[in-house]
Amino acid sequence: MEITFGSIPLEELSQMERSSSLTFSGICNTKSLTTDEKPEISAPKIKSWANLFNADKTDKVVILQEKESIRRKQRILPRGLINGGNLCYMNSILQPLVFNEAFFEMIKTLSLQISSSSITILFDAILSFLNEFRIDDTRNDDSEFGNPFLPEYVYDALRTVKRLNSLISEQEDAQEFLGFLLDELNEEIHRSSQRNNREEEETSGDMWNVVGKRNKVVKARHTEINKSLVTQLFCGKYRSDITDKKSNKKTITVEPFQFLQLDIQKARSLKDALDELVRPEVITSGNKSFIKQMRLEQLPKILIIHLKRFIYHPTLGVTKNFDFVAYPETLQFDAKHLSLNQLNLPKYKLTSVVYHHGWSTNGGHYTCDVLWKEFNRWLHFDDETILPTDIDNVLKEKQDRNVYILFYEALD
Repeated sequence: MEITFGSIPLEELSQMERSSSLTFSGICNTKSLTTDEKPEISAPKIKSWANLFNADKTDKVVILQEKESIRRKQRILPRGLINGGNLCYMNSILQPLVFNEAFFEMIKTLSLQISSSSITILFDAILSFLNEFRIDDTRNDDSEFGNPFLPEYVYDALRTVKRLNSLISEQEDAQEFLGFLLDELNEEIHRSSQRNNREEEETSGDMWNVVGKRNKVVKARHTEINKSLVTQLFCGKYRSDITDKKSNKKTITVEPFQFLQLDIQKARSLKDALDELVRPEVITSGNKSFIKQMRLEQLPKILIIHLKRFIYHPTLGVTKNFDFVAYPETLQFDAKHLSLNQLNLPKYKLTSVVYHHGWSTNGGHYTCDVLWKEFNRWLHFDDETILPTDIDNVLKEKQDRNVYILFYEALD
């Protein structure tokens, strides 16, 4: 793929030997951008933010469109999950993934492409887990729930992954578990893809045309590693501009993210937290002063927002922020949050909320609210218990729960 950038100049860039060379441990790919000169860069000519979801896709994404029998014809029967002991943090993550249409379709579709083997243990377990939620195309009764069950085979599969094994025996952080789960699924899909297609290279690169000094075109390489449909769904990008106040030279770093992590210490709403994220920050190094400006470069199809409730206090250790942070059913980003100047600002719909109850990450309890799309109904899951709820209750402040993770899905 070759993308030609326009010639709208930014401030002169500092030497970019590693300005966008990044390492990231998670499902979001390592990226690198190198140039031979100090280029003048502007945004790729993309008509709308909706198209940004497809900007980096490979031909493999077509498989999501090949199996129409899998898409939008399935009914998910809600079922509670039995807590086998300190596993509420897992249950509160697994339920939103079951009801996430894009994730459900991805796993079911990939199951037709991936052969079960010793390198797909977790993938096979998640596939079996999804199949536990009975599909019935003709059912139209939204009051029917299935019997709760204990997905022991999922826990067994997690125990085979060294970094996840320690999570099984004691209460852990739900956000950390979600990150590990998606990361391992991504790795298994990638390893299976390598086995099935040996001639495919582990890394692939796209060449960009970048307009440099005197309108000279400079080549820049965009390298991607371990790309899969998991990264297509859940990974976005930050852009950080650091400007030397004296010389006005600017360094640009583009870094992937798996969760949009928001500081809520000064926020009373999601908008406040987003505004704080992109607020310019003055930093000093020796006798030099810089202005750091963070913005969102690209947003994923499934946006997972992590509210940073737990902070370290030098005397008290890790403490929890109990303040209510208001969040909308429909989230629309402002132009100031984005690095690209677009007329069509991205809009998202809330699909799941994960709550933390209690005082600390190694204690307390997790529950979740999930949108049942087939009937446009909200359900509250507390391990094996399922209770009907509604959007007003989902958005309402309650004393016994604190919003911790929000799942939003992009609207077309």
